[in-house]
Amino acid sequence: MKRFRNILIALDTRSTTHPALDWALSVAVPSKARLTLVDVLPDLSWIARNVVPHSEAHQQLMLDDKQQKLEELAEPIRKQGLDVTTKVLRGKTSRALCDEVFHADHDLLVRVTRGTNSRSSAFYGTTGSRLMRNSPCALALIHPNYAASSGRIVAAIDPARNNSAHYKMTREVLDLTKSLAELQQKEMHVVHAWVLFTPTLLKSTFSANDLANFRKSSEADIAKEVDEVLEPFGLSHRDRRVHLIEGKIEAGDSVAKFADEENVEMIVLGTMARSGIAGALIGNTAERVLELAKCSLLTIKPDAFISPESAADDDNQTGS
Repeated sequence: MKRFRNILIALDTRSTTHPALDWALSVAVPSKARLTLVDVLPDLSWIARNVVPHSEAHQQLMLDDKQQKLEELAEPIRKQGLDVTTKVLRGKTSRALCDEVFHADHDLLVRVTRGTNSRSSAFYGTTGSRLMRNSPCALALIHPNYAASSGRIVAAIDPARNNSAHYKMTREVLDLTKSLAELQQKEMHVVHAWVLFTPTLLKSTFSANDLANFRKSSEADIAKEVDEVLEPFGLSHRDRRVHLIEGKIEAGDSVAKFADEENVEMIVLGTMARSGIAGALIGNTAERVLELAKCSLLTIKPDAFISPESAADDDNQTGS
């Protein structure tokens, strides 16, 4: 069973509600995970430093206020027996969080889907999108209306038997989804979406009967691949909780549409680009889900992923 042991929770201490913290506690309390609560104080611009009187003193007052509010949030959690650290980070939010993950070896970063002052109108916001690509560890983006109630957690999978990295990622996604469902007493579902290979070309080349046979054969192959990866989890494509969906454009579109129609609470998926595992990593399916979905997301990366944020920071320290 997958358990997170060292969780970083990014908060906005100006807010009166903290769905990211509520969600993280539902994971941390049963597994006795260590928690680090942080807020990020942006650096002053060059103009502000030179124009605003006593700007550094003002920044220190803001930092002290954020630190105090973090401590107020941490104290009742400590009384539950959890190890909780608080700190105020400085700088650009996405970079500061990635640096903290890298240096403190966190295995999960939790944040709301979109910050209060996000410059983006997208559901997941600018920082959420950057973190999905760059976070060195697993990332949970939590819906602002999250409530600890019964709901569905969906594993979005791509068995890809002929790709060992994809297959390993799929097993990890399923293991994590199963663990979360058990910890939070939710219902686990699995979705696999695919697009029939070059349908326009097929329509211009094959008869309707040939196309029907091709689709039937493809569906059988997909069901077999899905069953192989689901077997250790006691599931098959015939289970009511397993959904095989043929999409029309992109697999990610179908996953997002399914999540919306079925009132899914959280999608768990892997972010693996087909071009490699270094740099800002996100696959086609994850990219479309990020653009279209409107629920909480939990994304994981392959073991060999190197964040461009942490890599740049490491290079600066080593002088290379």
